[in-house]
Amino acid sequence: MEEQQPITRDKLGVRVVCVSDTHGRHADIKVPDGDILIHAGDFTHFGKKKDVIAVNEWLGTLPHKHKIVVNGNHEKNAEWKKDTAKLLSNCSFFLKDSMVTVKVDILQTEAKDDLSSINLLKVCNTIVMNTGINKK
Repeated sequence: MEEQQPITRDKLGVRVVCVSDTHGRHADIKVPDGDILIHAGDFTHFGKKKDVIAVNEWLGTLPHKHKIVVNGNHEKNAEWKKDTAKLLSNCSFFLKDSMVTVKVDILQTEAKDDLSSINLLKVCNTIVMNTGINKK
């Protein structure tokens, strides 16, 4: 009897991965693959510069196409706060009192999954509401 091969499918949808409050311990977590990574703040331990440098190096190792970093309360008073965007050179977007819109292409195949525009809109709205990306 011939061995069955696993069924492979084209990618459907967008995978958003969100982490926060790593406080310099980002290397201790296993981050799932995805299209967009959002670090929702507090990536340093009380604003230590060595932590922002380490986070930037860590971001460079991750496969996500878009990496969004949001300034947290631990970073807002750091001595290096004016240089944060430069220090985080491996992120796509650094947000501090701002917003970003990320355009992604979604491949729809003939699969039987329900990807009607109404359901896709619900998913996208949920992502935006849960991440707060569009909030000013």
